[in-house]
Amino acid sequence: MHKRLLVLIAVFALTLPFASPAAANPPLRQEFPVPEDGIPLLPELCGFPILLTADQDNAKVITFFNTQGQPRFSLTNGALKLRLTNTNTGRSIVLNAAGPGRFNADFSTLSTQGNWLIFLNNSPVPGAPSRLFYVTGRSVMDLDGNANATTFRLLSGHTENLCPRLS
Repeated sequence: MHKRLLVLIAVFALTLPFASPAAANPPLRQEFPVPEDGIPLLPELCGFPILLTADQDNAKVITFFNTQGQPRFSLTNGALKLRLTNTNTGRSIVLNAAGPGRFNADFSTLSTQGNWLIFLNNSPVPGAPSRLFYVTGRSVMDLDGNANATTFRLLSGHTENLCPRLS
């Protein structure tokens, strides 16, 4: 018994110098909470002012690194229930927007699964149904260096333009 334990300790001690440097780069977990007073969205999205608030916000972004410490990809997950309110009429809708999703290393591509709220601050994007919509299913968005979408592709599921529900 002692001999077996000594062999295991010796093997562990010999392999320790060769341990992966990845152990020195654990995943980074971040939260980006919706401010208590909400986020006013551009009136151009639907033609009227909209306030985005969170009824539940436990969303996190987890970034994984390679052995050189460079980001490999980031995952989003966690409970996220968002409320959109037309501030002219008071009409509101609550959406489950928990995802999950995956950003590539340079944040130039977002691959989504599940439920997502998408609002496009830039002009209309090829493939997108509108500038404010809800995705249920799988999709891919290409992003520019300012995180503006340049293309949208629905891989499965459906999208819904949210402007009519808020008007």
